[in-house]
Amino acid sequence: MKTKKKIIKRAKDGRFTKGSTAAVKWTEKTVTEKLQAMWDTLATDDEGEKPANMVRANDIKTLAEVCLMHGISKQRISEWEKDFKDSAPISELLKNIKWVVETRLIYSGQFMDIFVLKNHYGYADKQEVDHTTKGKEMQQSLVFVDADSLSDAQIEKILNADNKNEGA
Repeated sequence: MKTKKKIIKRAKDGRFTKGSTAAVKWTEKTVTEKLQAMWDTLATDDEGEKPANMVRANDIKTLAEVCLMHGISKQRISEWEKDFKDSAPISELLKNIKWVVETRLIYSGQFMDIFVLKNHYGYADKQEVDHTTKGKEMQQSLVFVDADSLSDAQIEKILNADNKNEGA
């Protein structure tokens, strides 16, 4: 006798529909347990010890790698971020896991890791902007004048003097 497999559909907003058995699997408790296991993997070195500096505990440098080790996809992580955004433990674990892998990329200094930081973490090469005019420093002066106490002729004289300075 053949059993029919239940087809799981998602609503338009991306969430599982009511009654979906897949939605039951990822509760706050199960997600927290999975993320804690991922955190423990990041914190453990090759000998099974937990060194004081967990950033240098092992060579896992991407979120994709730690997800793969735990049988979940990066897309699942994005879904958890949306579905459990109000859960402090889940938000904190996700933030810390991402922080560790990002920090490992920074510490390695490898060319490919720098490429990943620029393309996926918003890093950029340092840009220096020279705010000068033809190699000379920009000179800007501000004059505060109580215009109510000046005559029209005095105001016109001040405005004409400013226009001459701008042309120089």
